[in-house]
Amino acid sequence: MYNATYINETHPMLIRLQLMQYRHHLELTWLEDCLALKETLNFSKASASRYVTQPAFSRRIQSLEEWVGTPLFERSKRGVTLTKAGEVFTDQLPELIHSLYTLKSDTLEAAGNKQPSLVFSATHALSFSFVPHLLKQSDKIAKFGSFRLLSDSLNACEKMMRQGDSQFLLCHHHPHMHLNLNKNNFMSIRLGFDTLIPFSKPDSETLKPLWNIN
Repeated sequence: MYNATYINETHPMLIRLQLMQYRHHLELTWLEDCLALKETLNFSKASASRYVTQPAFSRRIQSLEEWVGTPLFERSKRGVTLTKAGEVFTDQLPELIHSLYTLKSDTLEAAGNKQPSLVFSATHALSFSFVPHLLKQSDKIAKFGSFRLLSDSLNACEKMMRQGDSQFLLCHHHPHMHLNLNKNNFMSIRLGFDTLIPFSKPDSETLKPLWNIN
């Protein structure tokens, strides 16, 4: 392994070697980023859905394209589109990602680290407000035996689902929301409704809301 302090203008061969080494490196996160960009075709929306800054997200997509060896997305003033190579690559991604997480789960099970048969993931708000009510109202869940409830952010809960670490996800949803769960691999049902009420700090003099949501 070469120390970065040795890579300078007088050692171009080391620079090329360093870049060649990086091209053999692949992160599963990049594959999930690629799917997010495919679904939105918008770097800003895709990076927001992945909870990273747009510059960092763009670098990860570029790293993936360098690993593949060809551009997967066409960038232009009109927007982002998939290249033909990108279409082939992304068509097989969902199955590949699912297979990798299944392999991880099977490996842990073989090592004796099997999780409880039923695992729920829920956002922090619902884990405190909705899940207790759901358990009281439904006796069918108890018939499954032992289960775990994992409370986290929506992004983390979605990741648990994709990795196979959770069988159910309880979260809020709105038609304008973008979820990082492929509809071909996950099904959903509506369990209830919540009303979102906006509040604003009042002006100290007029007592009117400081922020106008209209």
